[in-house]
Amino acid sequence: MNKTKKKKLGLIPKLLIAIALGTMAGLYLPEWFVRIAVTFSSIFGAFLNFVIPLMIIAFVTKGIADLGEGFRVIIVIEANSYVNTRNSRLLPKFKTQKINNWCAA
Repeated sequence: MNKTKKKKLGLIPKLLIAIALGTMAGLYLPEWFVRIAVTFSSIFGAFLNFVIPLMIIAFVTKGIADLGEGFRVIIVIEANSYVNTRNSRLLPKFKTQKINNWCAA
């Protein structure tokens, strides 16, 4: 039997092809279709920005829990860092005023 090997594309070429196709679609498809695609993209991006840190916390917590003793302290520190990271994204949204070269909220 003659077996032919299919050559598979790597991740980078697939990404470049997808970017090129998306650019061409944005140029030639009707505006309403592009708006729907952009809306879906932004919703999916927001979903990923929310879910991926939670997945990382879940996997790290599972690994720490398998260690045994002292995992509670590490979990509390991990949860604290997650909350602080999320809250730090809110800080630039507050209006600040400059007082003697210092920023005050």
